Amino acid sequence: MRVNVCEKMWAGLAGGAKGLLAIVWLLGLAACAPEPVVAPPPVTYPSVVTTEAGVAFFVTGLKLPGTEQQLRLKIGETRTWMPLSLLTYLLFTGPLHNDYRPAIIVLTSGERLQAEVRVGELLLVGETDLGYWTMPLKKVLHIKMGTR
Repeated sequence: MRVNVCEKMWAGLAGGAKGLLAIVWLLGLAACAPEPVVAPPPVTYPSVVTTEAGVAFFVTGLKLPGTEQQLRLKIGETRTWMPLSLLTYLLFTGPLHNDYRPAIIVLTSGERLQAEVRVGELLLVGETDLGYWTMPLKKVLHIKMGTR
């Protein structure tokens, strides 16, 4: 009867050595496994701000100066705050009156609101391809919020 050399070596190893050899073999097998496919990064696009003069700006990082990123709204006699993160689209529909302008607001949920937005001395800030950008909210006709 002929005995395989590998079988003799395997039989001669102690129990702990067999376990260590099995672990080394599994690690070698794992090193040969294909790398997981990484999903591409999500598509991002800038915000579009159009002025009353008809000039459109593609703005990244669109925000209001300061820490509170909220617009002040007046719906009827109620005054409230709306975070910019809930906004998808803002269209001003009328002239400035007592620091407020009537507007149609589309939320990220798809809901449409008609409210008056306080524009006062608010500025929009962000970055364009030419660098730092600011625009008084008084001069804006509509804003389409982007993902960056």
